[in-house]
Amino acid sequence: MKPLRWITPETQGKPPCARYSHSMTHFPVLNIIAIYGGRNDDLYKTSRTPMLSDLWVLELDTLTWISVKLHGDVKGARCSHIAGAFGTKLLIFGGLSFNKYSSTDTHLIELDQNLAKKHQKNFDKKMASLPEVVPEKVNSTAKYTVDIMKVDPFDKYSGLLSFLPVPTKEELKKQLEIQEQERQSFQRKENRAQAIRFENLKRQVGLLLELQGYKTSSKK
Repeated sequence: MKPLRWITPETQGKPPCARYSHSMTHFPVLNIIAIYGGRNDDLYKTSRTPMLSDLWVLELDTLTWISVKLHGDVKGARCSHIAGAFGTKLLIFGGLSFNKYSSTDTHLIELDQNLAKKHQKNFDKKMASLPEVVPEKVNSTAKYTVDIMKVDPFDKYSGLLSFLPVPTKEELKKQLEIQEQERQSFQRKENRAQAIRFENLKRQVGLLLELQGYKTSSKK
């Protein structure tokens, strides 16, 4: 077996800015690593918040960094969150925003390009069907009754796309059922392991008692 050692790989493309308390998730299906959010205190110099909401992908085949455009139900910046790969989706939960805890909603970011484009087209159709809303000024502040996100045509996009679909109740219920099955399976394995440890401990105690009895009889 060869000894393990740290290396600094040579990557291509513009890398993400320095950060901490971000998430870094490996996608075996897509052969990529996704970095989401985090915090960079140097941003205080140019921004009101050090929190990040950007998404970056490192393609492992070519070691190329790609900035991902987020569309759909985009949420605010966060750090100290938890993330995991769910097929071709990045699952994000919890974390901290600048001055409070993030919401308890679970967010799914689709990274498969075909699915992301399909979701985006459906989203564009839905947005196009909504009436145009003109902001009315109230005490020098704009008040909107509907929040519409304008999206550029697909031929203007560069790099990867992503989309954050809102999961249905059925999807969330199925996820909870899978999590409960995994929890019960883990509990059964843990109970068996605990029973084995207890039996081993009983045998060890029995051997020690037998040894102690042998020593006592020898002294007599």
